[in-house]
Amino acid sequence: MCKKKLFSLPPVWSTLILLLLLGCGGSGGGGSDPVPVTTPKTLSVGINYVDTFLPSCDAIDAYFNVLDPDGISIGVPQNNVKVFLNTDPNPLELVDFQWPADINMPNSIAIVMDYSGTIVDNPLLQQKMEIAVKAFVQLMEEDDAGEIIKFATEYERMNFFTSDKTVLEEAVTTLPTAIGRETNIYDTLWFAVDEAAAEAALQPCRSAVIILTDGEQLLNKTKDEILIHGLDDTIQHAIESQVPVYTIGLGTKDKTNIIRIASETNGLYFEATNGDELSAIYSEISTVLAQQHRVRVSGIPAGTHNLKIVVTYGKLTAENSRAFTLSCP
Repeated sequence: MCKKKLFSLPPVWSTLILLLLLGCGGSGGGGSDPVPVTTPKTLSVGINYVDTFLPSCDAIDAYFNVLDPDGISIGVPQNNVKVFLNTDPNPLELVDFQWPADINMPNSIAIVMDYSGTIVDNPLLQQKMEIAVKAFVQLMEEDDAGEIIKFATEYERMNFFTSDKTVLEEAVTTLPTAIGRETNIYDTLWFAVDEAAAEAALQPCRSAVIILTDGEQLLNKTKDEILIHGLDDTIQHAIESQVPVYTIGLGTKDKTNIIRIASETNGLYFEATNGDELSAIYSEISTVLAQQHRVRVSGIPAGTHNLKIVVTYGKLTAENSRAFTLSCP
């Protein structure tokens, strides 16, 4: 399992972190059932992680999800999966293929919670957020690791990665100190992605971010008047770090950006009309993370490559690509 860090890292963050990046910052309408939102409804594939740390340096493991047209995570048989490398039209031979239930690689989960003014001014909503996150912690597997981060204008890490659920639950209910009242989503997300990448470097883990937000980046500059990370470079940073971001829109005024974050990082987007739906959404995300497929291919030369996975399901076909680098001696 991913080891706990015993020292403080610079403001940037680490691996399956199921980075619960809970980023609320407003109120409003909108919402749906607690299942991923896909527009239009179609089959979809998301490559969540490419493991290049295998005993054979010419082999990789790719972890991916398949969602049916209703946004439900499903399993597909090996014959329905083809893997391609770069521009070669011929599929690679699958050395190994596992259904979701056979996967043993742990998750590193960063739970990032929004404590901006619009949350802390609504004690009932804050309480429901904390209850939902504590329920998610209880759904974590024994070898999964979590890290709680809370943010507003600034962010504060409440604990280092740990598998101790008691420590995590205490961190969930501990109030942050002097983090302001604005909503600084992108800087916090950048920090979370770096944390996830650092945790993954200790030992292979599946990383992810979950961000609950109203969809608005309300802070344009830091208190020192230095421009923050923007939407595009934050998304690219998550892609390059192999950290999928799961976003939850709570009464979201502008869904466009958080849908983009989820879609382009191979995460999923969920909608919640109110705090009562959060527990069901986190439960669904837990299921999605547990129901990943794993496929292994080998014979890959050193260098940077593009991996493409194509899945068929009945008459439907979907594909997804991700870049990776192999460093064979």
